[in-house]
Amino acid sequence: MQAFLSYTRIDDEFFGGAITSLRRAIELGVQVITGDKKFKIFQDIDGIELGQKWRERLDEALSGARLLIPIITPLFFSSDACRDELKKFIRHEKDLGRNDLILPIYFVTTPSLENPDQEDTNDPLAQEIRTLALEINSRQRRDWRPNADLPINNPDVRREVLSLSEEIARAVQRASDLSARLDQQLRQGAEIIKSEEADTLSAAPKLVLWVDDRPENNIAERAAMQKYNIGFVLATSTAQAKNRIRAGASFDAIISDMSRPPDPRAGYTLLKAVRDSGSRVPYFIYAGSRAPEHQKEALARGAQGTTNIASELIDMVLRSFALRTVEPHEIAQAQERHVSVEAIRILFLSANPTGTVSLKLEEEAREIETKIRASAFRDSLELITRWAVRPDDLLQSLNQYKPHIVHFSGHGSPTEEIILLDIQGVAKPVSKEALVSLFRTLKDNIRVVLLNACYSRPQAEAITSEIDCSIGMSRAIGDYAAIVFAAAFYRAIGFGRSVREAFDQGKTALLLEGIPEDRTPALLTRSSITPESIHLIHPR
Repeated sequence: MQAFLSYTRIDDEFFGGAITSLRRAIELGVQVITGDKKFKIFQDIDGIELGQKWRERLDEALSGARLLIPIITPLFFSSDACRDELKKFIRHEKDLGRNDLILPIYFVTTPSLENPDQEDTNDPLAQEIRTLALEINSRQRRDWRPNADLPINNPDVRREVLSLSEEIARAVQRASDLSARLDQQLRQGAEIIKSEEADTLSAAPKLVLWVDDRPENNIAERAAMQKYNIGFVLATSTAQAKNRIRAGASFDAIISDMSRPPDPRAGYTLLKAVRDSGSRVPYFIYAGSRAPEHQKEALARGAQGTTNIASELIDMVLRSFALRTVEPHEIAQAQERHVSVEAIRILFLSANPTGTVSLKLEEEAREIETKIRASAFRDSLELITRWAVRPDDLLQSLNQYKPHIVHFSGHGSPTEEIILLDIQGVAKPVSKEALVSLFRTLKDNIRVVLLNACYSRPQAEAITSEIDCSIGMSRAIGDYAAIVFAAAFYRAIGFGRSVREAFDQGKTALLLEGIPEDRTPALLTRSSITPESIHLIHPR
């Protein structure tokens, strides 16, 4: 045994044994490269009990390991075992006078890694996590996130396994250039591994109500949880949260901050209302403290926990889901019932395929969210984001959320197509005929479609055969111009303006910023519709 795999079994189980499959593929790769059939990566598949037995086994495995391969996820930093393994191997490195024996694999977006300085340095656990996160950040890590959902026999995954195996082999001993032989062996080995894997169903989807007057502060946490098949309904006030609950949505958990103006203990106010209604839904406080006295108070009031550490929150929520399961259709049903709350749902779809010009899509979504939150009727608008969209995601998202506004941000082409991703992450053109068919089949609540992409006017014009209003770009549009226009448009909608007024405000925002692209956006409507008459929000 020359390497030690540090990971959480929950992650491996959720991803259908993907971590175990990756470990086996790497073992095979290194064996082929080095010719050493005895090369093994230690993996605690069955689980070792904590305590003396675990410590003895850990020390034995670490003492015989040349490398540590930590699989980085939010649960890694919340795991006592994983943190202990990492700390022990850091000391092992120092004893050997080395700093190149830890090879992290970044498997799921991890808030503690992305924003280590946000951890509470006054809390011992938070301080430890921050220290370890900075240690990981100081090393060259392999970003496996694009591959986490792909099968082990995928050609792109095989290439990545090849590269990773060569890197590990170099760290173990001198490696020969056996790339061609390795690819052939990996192709055969991947098929064997795939055939041995049991057919597993993805974990049943869960729906969480997240209550926070500043939802932009939790983008990284929600992104991490979405990888575990968790959907979210957002509320920015206690009143809005109560409306979401009364609407009949079956939430699997509630996450709340503590203070929301004007109530400094709004988290407990909502908790009391939930418990008084007879609901025992798991409830978590995500606020500025996890001091013992605050944890004790939260438990006494009926919450399942309180923390200010992202990885600990994710761990608590996932563990609570072990208590019950839901049918896969429940999220869609809950979202459908959510219509009665009268929130206008904006479905933000984005795509930036490999090999295309990089776009600031996250910044666009953030600016839209900020402008909505600053509008008079912010509680009447809900922004739902979906990233790296593939063609089938269009059907899934429109079925699931039944939006009132569909917003696409990404690339368009002069050949009257929008550009999504295929399963390999590269460009997948979608024709205007396909878009018309999509909105003919799934128009439901949709009143407006905004195609924030270059050369998208022909597609927008075609869509008006099915949808009341659409906006497209008559030529190429700059990244910053697209952000400014979209943010101003949705702010105006949030103030109760008509679609025409919102469109005009978007163009005015471009002029105020000195961006000479105000003639690029085009507003188009069905023959019998005037955009001045369409108000998505009706102020009382």
